[in-house]
Amino acid sequence: MGGDLPRQALHLYLPLLLLGGVAGLVHALARRSPDRRRRRLLDALWVAVLLAGAPVYLFVAAAMGWLDPPARSTSTPQPSADASSPSPAVPRTPSPAPAGEGR
Repeated sequence: MGGDLPRQALHLYLPLLLLGGVAGLVHALARRSPDRRRRRLLDALWVAVLLAGAPVYLFVAAAMGWLDPPARSTSTPQPSADASSPSPAVPRTPSPAPAGEGR
């Protein structure tokens, strides 16, 4: 159970880190390009990778169910609301009379 949280974090953040690495690589290529048109194209591309890539990844991951929240463990089992099993009757106790009444 202790290894589930790091694994879930890895599944969430590793693609985002790879996306950032790709954007950094494109940015480095843009800085080294001697051609002005190519440099502008690569500058626009690395910004687009960051601005569009992360939200697209998060949307796809959520839609595919890859970002399931961790299961919460409870120490006591919760009763099920099953209609087939009757709930035990709880006797009602009369509420005490307000002070000043009944005299």
